[in-house]
Amino acid sequence: MFVTFEGIEGSSKTTQANLLSKWLTELGIEHLLTKEPGTVVSKECKHIRKLLLDPKNDLAPRSEFFLYLADRAQHVNKIIYPALREGKWVISDRYSDSTYVYQGWGRQLDTEEIKPMIAFAAENLVPDLTFIMDLPAEIGLTRARSSNTEFVGGDRFEKEEISFHERLRLGFFQVHQNNQFSRTRLLNAEKTIEELHEDVKEVLRPYVDEHETFIESA
Repeated sequence: MFVTFEGIEGSSKTTQANLLSKWLTELGIEHLLTKEPGTVVSKECKHIRKLLLDPKNDLAPRSEFFLYLADRAQHVNKIIYPALREGKWVISDRYSDSTYVYQGWGRQLDTEEIKPMIAFAAENLVPDLTFIMDLPAEIGLTRARSSNTEFVGGDRFEKEEISFHERLRLGFFQVHQNNQFSRTRLLNAEKTIEELHEDVKEVLRPYVDEHETFIESA
């Protein structure tokens, strides 16, 4: 089972991914908790994260795009696929949808041109389920800038104008519209952390029950 959390800055993705990991641990379900860019279990990805997020760096949109693809190619090949092959669940804080939205809608690269490159970098691996955390851009950006301890005052994206973040929100709506009958669930990230966690658990309970039934019958 491959689960991803997506959304604009400050939309509680990381918090909800961590809470899901804690819940799965309590249930005894083996899993990997990871993130993009710069998963902590890959030194190569951590180097790329610094390039992408440090506000001191001045990256052209296409340079930024290809760095994200490099991060994902390494992440999928060395971290995600091996975990899935071992039968573990994988929970990722951001994945391919973020690249499509941030570089396509945010940086305004041609979305039809970048789609096949995004798929190629990910070895065509698509999540089983994606939670898209939605809230107004102003609220999310205020949250993100105030809570960022890695880059105090905000990373490269958090320092962008509000119009950039409003485009991102629209982009994630589009992702949901395109996938709502298959893998995406749109959640109201203005809810409390506890309410959101309950929403996530409600969506995932059938998958958890299926997993437990499979283990019991194995």
